[in-house]
Amino acid sequence: MAGGIGPHIVLIFAGLLVSLLGGAMLAKPRRVARFLEQTDAVGSKHKLRDVEPTDWNVTLTRFSGGVVFSMSGFIFLIGGYVFLTGTVFLICGVIFLKKIYAPLIGL
Repeated sequence: MAGGIGPHIVLIFAGLLVSLLGGAMLAKPRRVARFLEQTDAVGSKHKLRDVEPTDWNVTLTRFSGGVVFSMSGFIFLIGGYVFLTGTVFLICGVIFLKKIYAPLIGL
């Protein structure tokens, strides 16, 4: 079976991870922006607890979170659709083959 279901599972997990990231950026934009500012301040002379994000940075983080959350929905849609469609076709194929071949082999 070429490809298998592995790539689709990866898409679903990637979508879940990205949606969690986007959700955090939407729900707590100031915290995420502060964390990003703190990581940016590593190596500078500023104390990490004194670093605060500007208002435009918080707004940009919120907007970016919305974009990231929307993208994760798209990844879920594509990955989940392909995975579920393949699974449904596989189950239908097994049922169909069982109905055809079961009488022939005496089941």
